[in-house]
Amino acid sequence: YYQIKNNIILLGHSYSGISNFNYASKHSEVKGLVCLDCTTEYQVETHVEDGKFKEEVPKTSGVYAWLSPLGITRVGYTFFLKSVQDELLEDIPSEYHKFYKHFLYNKTMNRTIIREIDDIPANELALLYKKYREDLYVTTILADKTIESMKADKEEGYFNQDWEEMHSLLISNPNIQKIYTLKGSHYIHHGNVEEISLYINNMIYNIKSNR
Repeated sequence: YYQIKNNIILLGHSYSGISNFNYASKHSEVKGLVCLDCTTEYQVETHVEDGKFKEEVPKTSGVYAWLSPLGITRVGYTFFLKSVQDELLEDIPSEYHKFYKHFLYNKTMNRTIIREIDDIPANELALLYKKYREDLYVTTILADKTIESMKADKEEGYFNQDWEEMHSLLISNPNIQKIYTLKGSHYIHHGNVEEISLYINNMIYNIKSNR
């Protein structure tokens, strides 16, 4: 549609990291990935045996499809999931809070997001133990708060690796695939704008210089 054919860079946060990794592995026109505290396939490793899930993976669509239309999403984030809402708004200027709350209450569980969540386990399984293409530039930016929380999850046995290890296992070419850590929550892009922009611009420069 946009007639973009070369030197594509995909930027993703959280779940979209899986989608971008999957797409980049199949399309050589994607030259770079920017991964902002992204999900990795190693998060399902402890649930997999002999290439299959040990237990049936539940679908979320049947539960969530009617939450937003009934206003239950708003009630949930206002009262029961307030800590999640507070984390989302943590580094956002107060004058923008109403716009983010509108999105959170009305768009969080739309059909596209529900479909994405339902597809995540299968997509993670398909990518498990795969690495980035050796010619793919990757800038991974991790949040220090996520690193700490994932260490605790590893100790509890939920994962085999901590957050940094999961992303390190994806690297096939350390010369052009880098991992950085910044202070902040999972929504790392709500702050650190200058630092993130610098990392992205540096990657763009390297891609152009090595064409």
